[in-house]
Amino acid sequence: MLPKRPMMLYVSLGLVMLTTLLGAVCHYFYLEAMFARSPGSAGLMEGLGKLGIAAMAFGGGGFWLSVTGVFCWLAWTGRNWARITILIFMGMIVMAGGPMKILMAFALDRHALMGAYLVVWLLEMVAFACLLLPACNRWYREVKQAAAQVGSDAKADSQSEPV
Repeated sequence: MLPKRPMMLYVSLGLVMLTTLLGAVCHYFYLEAMFARSPGSAGLMEGLGKLGIAAMAFGGGGFWLSVTGVFCWLAWTGRNWARITILIFMGMIVMAGGPMKILMAFALDRHALMGAYLVVWLLEMVAFACLLLPACNRWYREVKQAAAQVGSDAKADSQSEPV
């Protein structure tokens, strides 16, 4: 049985999924603004053009959401390597992705989009920090110790039973 999960794990993994979903929504509006601004794309923004933009943003976002969901589920079940993988991805996003997206929205002169990317970036930083808190570290150590204890008990039981 797993030890009780700390509240920061709930917050962090929830924010990871939320920021992935919000990032896909922001990316849709970014692509829409980018295609609307490019010359010769007036016809693109009608009918199938908007559908194509939605497919790019939400198709890629859906794929990324499913990959992130698998890693979050594995981290939720106590796999520390999944937490470390999430931390590596979140670290790259926090260090490079967030500022880059904000600057891209600024270049398009879309201040609402820039604000949305800023909010997503701040939430990503909070999720990253929550996964590094001592309560989460302690929980992952307890899970590892509990698994080792169960493994040693099973090994001792198998050695004591006659064949």
